[in-house]
Amino acid sequence: MTLLKHIALLLFAFNFAACSNSNDHPQDQPAQGNAQLTPDNSEGGVYTPDVESLPEPKVPKDELRAQLAKINQEYEAAKKIAEPLERLTHLQYLTSRTILVAAQAYDREGDYLKQIKDYRKRFTVTPGSEALASNLQKTMLGLYSAYALMYSIRFDEREERMKILESLRDNIEQKMKPEIPLIDAMAEMAVGSYKLLSDIMKDIDAEGRYKQSFEQSEQLFKQGTEVATSEEDHYLNGVFRMYEITKLWANLLNADATKELAGMQAKMIQRQDEADDIGQQMSRAMEDLFLLSRKMTEYTIDITYK
Repeated sequence: MTLLKHIALLLFAFNFAACSNSNDHPQDQPAQGNAQLTPDNSEGGVYTPDVESLPEPKVPKDELRAQLAKINQEYEAAKKIAEPLERLTHLQYLTSRTILVAAQAYDREGDYLKQIKDYRKRFTVTPGSEALASNLQKTMLGLYSAYALMYSIRFDEREERMKILESLRDNIEQKMKPEIPLIDAMAEMAVGSYKLLSDIMKDIDAEGRYKQSFEQSEQLFKQGTEVATSEEDHYLNGVFRMYEITKLWANLLNADATKELAGMQAKMIQRQDEADDIGQQMSRAMEDLFLLSRKMTEYTIDITYK
């Protein structure tokens, strides 16, 4: 079994473990790819903010939906790009913009609107095949920056949380040097994005519905790190773990979407297994993260406005 297929199959184990409410150790149970993801407790649950007591977000709901519609149009065009790495640049960019749409819903006071608009312009794809390398790094930096902005919104720039951001930023900057292959920085950004997203989700899940799922994701991240033999593997490990956390987030926002989300994950695993090369694996992983992030953002909009 190739390393990447091994990492992809770890998703099956995660999907089963996340749905288990028993006290048995998940690794002692047979993996079931079609298992549905549910909260760790038997009550289920959904995150529902008290929108009546909170200010309406500065950006109107219709505008956010219009932004998503434009992103969807650009996605349809990106799907037609044959070269996997070129397609990856567009998918990283579209995923970052999707996260920024969600950020506008969470940024009720509009404190980060200027920064969001700046990010949407700064991390765009430069036309031309000669710009492929810079586009790969730039659009991945855009995605990491979108998660970092969500992190700042969630934790209101608390000092101890900002130290975590500074540490991750320093790690990324160390990899963004001319003499270091660009994939090293991309992998560092993917791993950093996973860590930020996991922290955000844990804070949202204050009641601990998904405690076991977080533990499983952290275990899989460690396993993926240990078996990785290239920076591409580390990149995929980060993206897979981001996918898992985004799925938890979407499920917490919409408990009725459990079956649909499980189906999306099963399709992701199948697509990884059928990929021809590492470029296609990376592109497909980011595409599936985009599609899931789009769902999460749609659910965010639905519950954020009165």
